[in-house]
Amino acid sequence: PLADRVFFVAGDVNPSVIHDYVFATGETTVYAVGSPTIDVSSLGLGEVDGLFYAGQEVPRVVYSLHPNIQEWVAEFEFPAMSGNHFDGIEAVVDPTSGIQYVYVSDMTSDYIGQYRRDPTLGWVQENLFQYDGTGSPVEGMGFGALSHLWITGYGSELYEVGGGDLIPFFE
Repeated sequence: PLADRVFFVAGDVNPSVIHDYVFATGETTVYAVGSPTIDVSSLGLGEVDGLFYAGQEVPRVVYSLHPNIQEWVAEFEFPAMSGNHFDGIEAVVDPTSGIQYVYVSDMTSDYIGQYRRDPTLGWVQENLFQYDGTGSPVEGMGFGALSHLWITGYGSELYEVGGGDLIPFFE
């Protein structure tokens, strides 16, 4: 949503604080502070609702940060997808329908869960996508170039997940 910066959580250093790094200035500042009792390790920003979505590795709970109260609020929990813990999240708006989805992944699986907020039912899993050929466990996930998800693995691995069944939701 903001092309001039990147948002991140600092993991072990201060896991409830969202920082932003502005490309033009090279400066990192505190952007928002969540409740210190919730340690998050992955982060995505919803373009439609303006909320940050984040998760802990275990349990597989997705939180949103409500800036007016500076609290992480539990949104939904998702089941294991054959991985051993939660390690990737991103919020992406379907350009055709305008629906905002939250995508989640387990660290050692080749699955991505797609969730949306239904006004009546709450959070529902819309799809579960399987992808092939990962060389390394998921250590982070983002959306960007070529309208695909990009996943970081251990060390210097970066791989692209897109196309196939994901195309209708991204392009």
